[in-house]
Amino acid sequence: MTGTPPLDRRVTEVEKNLVQLVDLVGALTDGVQALRAKVDGAPAKTEPGPSRWAWEHATADQAAWLWAGLGPWVRWLTDRYPTQLRELPPCWHVHGDAVEELTALWASWTSAYHGSDQPRDDMTYWHDRWFPAATGRLLGASGTLINCAKAKQHRDPNLAGAPRHHFDDTGVFTLEEHAAWDVSARPATRPQA
Repeated sequence: MTGTPPLDRRVTEVEKNLVQLVDLVGALTDGVQALRAKVDGAPAKTEPGPSRWAWEHATADQAAWLWAGLGPWVRWLTDRYPTQLRELPPCWHVHGDAVEELTALWASWTSAYHGSDQPRDDMTYWHDRWFPAATGRLLGASGTLINCAKAKQHRDPNLAGAPRHHFDDTGVFTLEEHAAWDVSARPATRPQA
């Protein structure tokens, strides 16, 4: 029998592999026990933490993540739905209520379009319910951004009757400048409750 190692050598290899396997199982068992001790010693979490979509509780890193996703998504949305969003003013990002509204719309869109590849009603529901309602709250007769849209320039909230003329965005931070300021003003970590 050429090519087959002698039985003694094969037994020695199996014993060596068995010793390594026992060592590995021991290390894994120690690791599991250490993790169990951490879990058992951790205080019970009674309430879930804030959602990653919650600006109110966002740390600097979370706000950076939100701005990095929201800005491009709103740009995509206005390109994809130009008729419904033709009046969305470029100063939307400095209106906190508009940011919250668009973040919620983005979160519902993400829920509807990410995940399962199976057809679902939530995509249609997004178009029937969430999108028209949000655009109405933003750009409707008493919408959050209607004064800016009509004036074609940034207007602080609750100002009435702005004249129509070319949008003047001088003195308004760009989205990137505003996002950088917002991120820098937030705590690095969430305060302990």
